[in-house]
Amino acid sequence: MTKDNLLFIIIGLMLLSFNAKAKERILIKSIEPPISENLEIGQDYEIKIKAKYISSKETGKVGLNIQRAESEYPPLCVLRKNVQGKSGMIDLGCKITVVNTPSITIFVPYYGEQGKSTSTVDGRVYETVDNRNEKCSK
Repeated sequence: MTKDNLLFIIIGLMLLSFNAKAKERILIKSIEPPISENLEIGQDYEIKIKAKYISSKETGKVGLNIQRAESEYPPLCVLRKNVQGKSGMIDLGCKITVVNTPSITIFVPYYGEQGKSTSTVDGRVYETVDNRNEKCSK
């Protein structure tokens, strides 16, 4: 391998590293109730999330979307909070009543300064059970 080839590889890796660091990221650090617990249909729950975001911008928004398994229904919760700084932690929460659905999906998206659509999202899925502790069917 020549010096030029090695230098080209090093510069390429540095550019890849720089680009990876510049992208927005969101990560759910904790969620209550724990995902390992099934949510009981008809019961009220407060979903609490602690998320970490990293951005190349100074401002943005972090959202919380809670949806049932069937996409033709409106979300159970939609929340957006402004964030300041290129990284940080944010607490999100929403009270919901679990409807008759096989699962509840939690999405936590990060939106850049413009607040437009994003592909930067983290998510979790709760299974639901009926009152007799049987798995729900659609």
